[in-house]
Order: sequence, then C-alpha cells, then structure tokens
Amino acid sequence: MLTTSSIGLRVLRGAALISLVACTTLAMAQSAPNQFSIVVPYAPGGPADAAARLIRPVFESALGKTTIVENLAGAGGSIGATKVLRAVDGSQILMGSPNEVILAPLGLSAVKYKPDDFRLVGTVGELPYVLIARPDFPAGTVDELIAYSKANAARPLSYGSMGSGSINHLATEAFGTKTGVRLNHIPYKGAAPLVQDVASGQIDFAFTPLAGPVQGLIDTGKVKFYGLTSAARSARWADWPTVNEGKVLKDFVYSIWVGPVVSKSTPEAAVQRINAALAEALRQPDVSKGLAAAGFLATGTASLLDAQKLYTSEADKFRNIADAIKLQPQ
Repeated sequence: MLTTSSIGLRVLRGAALISLVACTTLAMAQSAPNQFSIVVPYAPGGPADAAARLIRPVFESALGKTTIVENLAGAGGSIGATKVLRAVDGSQILMGSPNEVILAPLGLSAVKYKPDDFRLVGTVGELPYVLIARPDFPAGTVDELIAYSKANAARPLSYGSMGSGSINHLATEAFGTKTGVRLNHIPYKGAAPLVQDVASGQIDFAFTPLAGPVQGLIDTGKVKFYGLTSAARSARWADWPTVNEGKVLKDFVYSIWVGPVVSKSTPEAAVQRINAALAEALRQPDVSKGLAAAGFLATGTASLLDAQKLYTSEADKFRNIADAIKLQPQ
C-alpha cells in the first residue's frame, strides 16, 4: 500500500532523475564538437578539393569552429550536394560548381533537387575550358573548323563529353546550334579517357577543362588548340586566343566557377558569416597563389549580389540549352 510519504518520495526521486537527465543532456550538448564542414563532391586531388583545403584554415579561424574537408564523391556530385542541402543550419557548405547544383538535376533522373534549392555564397575562382581537336584535324582556326564541317556536312563531327547533361555536352550542343555544325555525341565516364581519345584521333574535338594533362598536350602539339572559352584572354595564357576572336563564333563563354554553396533555407545570418569567411580567405596571398597553382583564374568574389546574379544567369543558360536539345535525364 502506497502512503502519502512514499508517493512523495517517488515524486522527489523522479524529479531528481529528470533533472539529472536534463543536466547530462545539456553537458553533452555543450561538449559536442563545434564543427563546420566543407563538403567536396569528388575524390581528393581535384581543383575543388584543392580550393577547399586552401580556405579551410581561414574558415576555421574566421568562424571559430573546427573546420574539416569532407570528400563525398558519386552520382555527378549529387551525393555531396544532397548532404549539404539537408544542412539548413549553416554548419556545412558545398565546394560546388554548376556540375552538381545546376547540371546534375538536368541530366540525372535520380537527382530530385532543383537548382533553385541552393544559394551561391561567392566564388573562389573560375576554371577555363578550351576547344581542342585531334592533332591532324584539317583546320587551323575556329572559323576554318566551322567551314570544314559545313563543307563535309555528310560526316558529322564527333565530339566527346563527360556524360549527358555535362557542361561540355551542353556547351558543344550550343556550339552546334550557333554555327550550324553537325555533331555526333560520344559520352565518356571522365575527362582523362576523353582527352586521350582526342589526342589519339578517335574523336574529332572536345571542349574540356584546362586541367590535368591538357596544357602539356597543347604545348607539345599532341592535340590541336583553338582557344579558350572565356570572355577575354587570360593574363596567365596571354598568347592564347579565345574562341570568340574569329569572325563566326561570338559570345560563346563557358567556364566552371567554383565556390561555397548552401541550402537556400540557410538563415541569412549564417550566410553572412560564411560570406565574410570567404572574403577573408580571398584576401590571403597564400590562398591566391594556391588557387592559381590549382588552375583557377583570379575571378573569385565574395559579393553576395554578384554571386546571385551569376547563379541565376548560369541556371537559366543551361536550362535553356537543355530545353532546346530536349535533354532527357538518364
């Protein structure tokens, strides 16, 4: 039989237990790692990974949090992007590019997010693309390449891309639309076999990032070089023309920006902190030198307004190309 005193004792014990659990939970929360993650949606070693590791110490200092670089490769970068999309508290950023947040939703049926689900916080720089062809291609300039193709229209020019919906797939289709060049698309699983097949003459041409062995192949004449796909010549490659310097092709600008991307639902205060950390990183000479060594052009910006304009423009551009060619997600 329970007495009033025994009931009171049980109540006191229960209250003490609740208090103990609450205090333990609070202590655990206070002792939990105060961590910030820079998610790279590819394996270590690429340009995005290099950028993440260069800015990591600056972010750690600026944010006052232990900052790690987390490599999550797969599915065209969408695995890493999906992880960051779910982190709406500002504890993670994606070291992203158009490939993961704009192109993957256009080309991969398994990707369920949309470009509008993300927000670009700024850029660390730009990776230029170049137009290259097999070494024996019978044309010395972009204008001659276009003229040769039209004179031999019965045989479409074969070109390589890094898969349906990739930037070089959509850029090359836009090239064909602008110039009237007939095309035969050959998709590859990566840049390395694509460039190898251009050098060996297996395919006619490709738009490809100026990364890895590409510059060496250009310098040694193992591929024919036609130009950068940037808006203007680069100070780094001052002698290299752009593809827009001929008479036929104009306003053809395709490159890869790389920068911090967050979920659109991230609180504005968190976005501002990340943006300020990026601005601090871009001011560091060691970071600038490291980015240049990794192949980036010095076009980084920490302006939220500029970032939003760039992101909107890029999303619209690639969506319009995908619609024009009736791209079907694979």
